[in-house]
Amino acid sequence: DKESDKRSSNTDPLSPLNIPPIQKISKSLLRNWYGDMLVSYESRNFLQKRLDIEKLLKDTEDGLPEFVYEEVCEHFGYSWEGEVATCLK
Repeated sequence: DKESDKRSSNTDPLSPLNIPPIQKISKSLLRNWYGDMLVSYESRNFLQKRLDIEKLLKDTEDGLPEFVYEEVCEHFGYSWEGEVATCLK
């Protein structure tokens, strides 16, 4: 496509066109992560309310990472603006 042609033809390493596009988080990745988390935390009663992956994808424009992180943090009682956002910077 034209965007990838622009990225590959631009030789300036500081150009924003050289930044690869952010990919959405897939349903299978979310399901695998959540399944692993359930196994790890279920015995500790950590998960009071189950996370609905279909609803999560719908609410995050089909898995846009910044929206997924925000929704997951809110669901589990973490501050997206505080400790988690700081760790991801």
